[in-house]
Amino acid sequence: MKKLSIAFSLLVLILSSCSSSDKETSVSDLLVKSTVVTTSTEVVNSLYAYDGKKLVGVVSDNGSSVAYTYTGDLITKTENFTDNVLVSSNTYEYDSSNNLTVSTLEIVEPAFIVKRNYFYNLDGTVSVSEVTGATLAALAPSKTENIYFLDNSINKVEITNDGSPTIDVTINLSYDTKNNPFKNVLGFDKLMTVESSSNNNLQYEVLDVVLGTTNYTSSYVYDANDFPIASLRTAGSSVSNVTTEFIYE
Repeated sequence: MKKLSIAFSLLVLILSSCSSSDKETSVSDLLVKSTVVTTSTEVVNSLYAYDGKKLVGVVSDNGSSVAYTYTGDLITKTENFTDNVLVSSNTYEYDSSNNLTVSTLEIVEPAFIVKRNYFYNLDGTVSVSEVTGATLAALAPSKTENIYFLDNSINKVEITNDGSPTIDVTINLSYDTKNNPFKNVLGFDKLMTVESSSNNNLQYEVLDVVLGTTNYTSSYVYDANDFPIASLRTAGSSVSNVTTEFIYE
């Protein structure tokens, strides 16, 4: 933990000294060109490829890669590879208002499917019904979720496992007012994830009725355009802390 904190401090100094000309680039045009993610066990460098503001793919030096497929300005499929072998894929369906209605995760080996249906309620919340199984014919209810929003970002998720009479997990989230590094990527804001928020997550608290409470916190260093150039994410008191360096084009 101490070594990681020192490394993050050095990264902050280096990146801060290199960001004096950031305002020369239009804020609406900033896209992540590469990232360097450091954990307690490895350092992973990733390169990002675009077609305009559409993310085409991400290639990492640990052998993993992700390919993105768009329909119009919406992400309709992502494919995850390890050493060029397909590991899993996600497909996304939308309604006429470009709201996400169905997401389907298919894991290749061992075969497993997670299908999530999204329902938009009059009070502004979103309900999710999730089914899972080894095949489409074998899908069975797994859990339900209620998703709450504040300023267009997910700020609370309530999860109830199938057959449970009460809520099993509650996730509370808070954000800063700075820019998410992928804010300008087309389609990301439609994916209904914490990462797709327009702002950065500062802290989230997971209240699990079985496992207890875990707090996750993040600290950021920003450039002159309020985009992060470095982050440190801490998960409880564990050693699973992660530092990330963001480089933009």
